[in-house]
Amino acid sequence: MAGQHTSAATTTWALLNLAANPDVANEAHAENESKFGRKLGAKSFPEPSYEDVKDFVVLDNIVRETLRIRPPIIELMRKVVKPVAIPNTNYVIPAGNYIIASPIISATDEKYYKAAEDWVPSRWNTAEKEDDMDKATTDYGFGATTTSARSPTLPFGAGRHRCIGEQFAYIQIKTILYVLLNRFDFSLDPKRGMPERNYQSMVVLPEGPVLCRYKRRAD
Repeated sequence: MAGQHTSAATTTWALLNLAANPDVANEAHAENESKFGRKLGAKSFPEPSYEDVKDFVVLDNIVRETLRIRPPIIELMRKVVKPVAIPNTNYVIPAGNYIIASPIISATDEKYYKAAEDWVPSRWNTAEKEDDMDKATTDYGFGATTTSARSPTLPFGAGRHRCIGEQFAYIQIKTILYVLLNRFDFSLDPKRGMPERNYQSMVVLPEGPVLCRYKRRAD
């Protein structure tokens, strides 16, 4: 489920935001052309290598920002295995209970991000990057992951239970966006605009119907 619905939802939200922000789409396309040193059109663009995809900075920022403002999963559950005292209160959560956190709350908090409700991929060029907030990592057997849960943006969770598909998700979504942005220009229906979020599904999807126009790029 995670490899299909969450990635599909994130890709959908990314495309909708790119359609609403053509300047960002053009910036990503320009980076693609700069990397390969030639004009890229609907039928004339190279297949990127794994290393190429990892180096797409603008696409990386687009995915990060989409996951911040439109995370597909908005609840993280953890079982309490030993009593947990809530700092600066008299509350203690007994073992055996469950704690639910909603990262979307902190990820759209003005305390951590300026214009927090706005989709601004370029914000990840600054020290607001998650890795800069806490660089401690641990390898639990499936590659190094961020150990701390201190970051206000946690679309993949944190610690031992952090999603093992994180790196794959970035490669997958960036590859899809690379292909689509080289083939098409996107725009939203001005009458409908950006759709609202549908919180009735387990994975948060756009509230339909959604109309996104596309036009094939010239070669």
